[in-house]
Amino acid sequence: MFDGRRVASADPAAAVAVRARPRWLVVGLGLIAAGVVLAWLQPTQAWSSLMQVCGLVCLVIASVPPAPSKSDGAINKRLALLVGCVAALGPATVMLVGNWSAGQLWLPPWTYGVLPTLAFLSFMPLLVLAGTALPYALASRWWGRRSDAAGALWIGGGAIAGLVLLFGASQRMMELRVAGFARLGKAATPIVNALHRFERERGVAASSLQELVPGYLPELPGWADRINYYRPGQSARELYDNPWVLIVHAGFGLGFDSFVYFPKQNYPAYFYGGGPERVGDWVYVHE
Repeated sequence: MFDGRRVASADPAAAVAVRARPRWLVVGLGLIAAGVVLAWLQPTQAWSSLMQVCGLVCLVIASVPPAPSKSDGAINKRLALLVGCVAALGPATVMLVGNWSAGQLWLPPWTYGVLPTLAFLSFMPLLVLAGTALPYALASRWWGRRSDAAGALWIGGGAIAGLVLLFGASQRMMELRVAGFARLGKAATPIVNALHRFERERGVAASSLQELVPGYLPELPGWADRINYYRPGQSARELYDNPWVLIVHAGFGLGFDSFVYFPKQNYPAYFYGGGPERVGDWVYVHE
């Protein structure tokens, strides 16, 4: 158990730190309480959030025990370096790979839905990691725990780098995503042509994609199950006077994006809950 009196007698500088810790604790609790009260009185007041964040930082500083010697190191530097590198590079890499995978038909379709979602969900943990590790590093340095300060600085710096890179990746993600679905649209050209030919020759639309085999296609590709085929009466979706439509669900996170093909090419300016972006003969609907 930490004994402040023993530290104070061993190091006069640590004695000052021991006396200062309760003050940081009181200030932190006071700022958090004031922020909560201010948020209750004025819910739209940004100052309340700032006060609570500052209070949390004060509590982090108060939680670091002063070290009796400067060699004290509770944080493993190598592990801290590994955590910092993962925090810096992991989320942005997952974001880019997830959106790149949209056009890789050999990958399962969940990759372009789940991976970008996980990358977005990492934003808050990175923010919390940066908001606690960096104050911990400063406090450790102040209390004389230089080894801990270095380790916490690696973690906090990695989290900050991760936030910056994640923001950069999010600016690039839709470009990669739409380009991936453009490749999917080109790969689906034989299916689209077979549907048009079936309708011309028989006068009615195919009842399903499977009906195209073997008369119009030797077989359906293995990834064809990600293409949803709709005819009038088969779906609650509006077909906009088309005899059939093809829809690939492209949503991720809380969004419900779609990749859509209309045989009449009569795409409206706004439909299916979003605005369409033309991608060849298809459109990517941003929900």
